[in-house]
Amino acid sequence: MKAYLVKSVTNRCINLLKSARKKREIYIGPWLPEPQINLSEQNPMELVVKDKAISYAFLVMLNQLNAVERAVFIPREVLDYSYSEIAQALNKSEGNCRKIYSRIKKKLHQAVPVSSSNTEKEDALVQSLAGIVS
Repeated sequence: MKAYLVKSVTNRCINLLKSARKKREIYIGPWLPEPQINLSEQNPMELVVKDKAISYAFLVMLNQLNAVERAVFIPREVLDYSYSEIAQALNKSEGNCRKIYSRIKKKLHQAVPVSSSNTEKEDALVQSLAGIVS
């Protein structure tokens, strides 16, 4: 019995040492830099605030669309439905759904201001707020 247990344990140890998990591999390629960890992203409160801001922005964006546009936009953008599936659900043609979606994209891109023309006014406001805070 003792010889059997010794032989079993020895064979298990040899199998473990020979396994791919235990073999050492030599990496010959270039070493990659360590990943940068942003501790602010790990703060749960900041994640909640960020999620709330994104949710609110999405709701404001959807508020600019009418019911048919929302019915095309949400399944296409969020749920990744095909135009044929959306057209079948809305009893519209596939071409019509494509056109509605392209109009939505144009509408939303036009609604987002790229740059502000009142930068001097905004800079003055930021400077006055910075003076209050400090």
